[in-house]
Amino acid sequence: METFFVLGSNHTLSIAEIGAVLGRDLDYSQASSEMLLLDNIEIGLDVLQERLAGVIKTGQIISSIPKWSLDELADLLFSHCYEYDRESRVNFGISVYDLNNSQLASQLQEKNKALGLEIKKRLKESDQSARFVTGRDRALSSVIVETNNLLESGGEFVLIATKDGILIGQTRTVQDFKAWSERDFGKPKRDPKRGMLPPKLARTMCNLASGSDPVGTLLDPFCGIGTTLIEATLLGFKKLIGTDIDQKAINDSNKNLNWLGREIDLELPDIHLLACPVEEIDSCLTTQEIVDAKHMVDLVITEPDLGPPQSGRETPQQLENTLTELASLYIEGFRSMSKVLAKDAVVCITFPVFELDKKKIFVPIMKELQELGYKVIDPVPTSVPKQLNIKTPQNGILYQRPKHKVAREVLVFNYSP
Repeated sequence: METFFVLGSNHTLSIAEIGAVLGRDLDYSQASSEMLLLDNIEIGLDVLQERLAGVIKTGQIISSIPKWSLDELADLLFSHCYEYDRESRVNFGISVYDLNNSQLASQLQEKNKALGLEIKKRLKESDQSARFVTGRDRALSSVIVETNNLLESGGEFVLIATKDGILIGQTRTVQDFKAWSERDFGKPKRDPKRGMLPPKLARTMCNLASGSDPVGTLLDPFCGIGTTLIEATLLGFKKLIGTDIDQKAINDSNKNLNWLGREIDLELPDIHLLACPVEEIDSCLTTQEIVDAKHMVDLVITEPDLGPPQSGRETPQQLENTLTELASLYIEGFRSMSKVLAKDAVVCITFPVFELDKKKIFVPIMKELQELGYKVIDPVPTSVPKQLNIKTPQNGILYQRPKHKVAREVLVFNYSP
């Protein structure tokens, strides 16, 4: 049975994350900027939804038709509204997604309401109270699906516009928006002045680095308030190391991790937190006997200092000075980390991307990192369509939030000196 994944706003990053967890050798060719279809998924969808940060919904394809037919679609979806035992009103909804046929998607959107009303009519004729849940957009958000209890009371159905016709799917899981929001805004310690790594991006980076098996010792040398450590804990890592030059950040990480343990009644893994500049990370970890020759670091997942806040009015000289300072910090950090990394360790890191005269400016340190033994890994499966495989000149993935002056370049390295 085919499985569909509704992708987050950064479709390249979403597909790369799915590929890291499920394996890059699957066929990722059935994809658009909105969704991905895969065959032979062996992991439960509930498990995948919980793990993947870049997936909004998952579900299964239940049928297909070559062209629009109101009666045929109404019959099919009406029958699936009765999958669950219920005593109260049926709530159901219909979303439309574009899988490389935008014209058909527009047509389906126009006919969506008529289909929903026809299903509602048939339910009422069967003496079943029913409500057709709609939204402003072509597709219902995870918030609408969750707050209207669609998956338990009637179903959310998806009409997928393809070049060969219409695929009909049924949603099985949606992203837990409440949990993500709580970890973003509800933790006791936040530090907007320093900039904060979004929890979803931290989770995605953990998945890009660890693949299908979150094991080994994980280091975040710029741990800040502990966002990456929190997401790694939830993924099941057993040994975590967080360092930061700022003792306050270490204290905040500790408080946030303890908050996490209390919030979800979770036994925290083996966590080591210490104040340490990244240029001295090797001596800090070995002196404290956190690592040794037999127990090295397997994964580094981090967001370093991204530089001073940008107004968009910086001069070329100001940007050059910032890039020089950051490049020096990063190179020294990578050099120090290399002394505590296991062979074939994986590093997933974000670098800042600035803009000058509408041209993106990247941190120019790839040659130096390669000389230190760090090789860039292409995170995107090779079968992904070219128009969706959007990467930076350095083989990273661009991540930028609306209205933010500084973008992020997500890069994955293999350390093999």
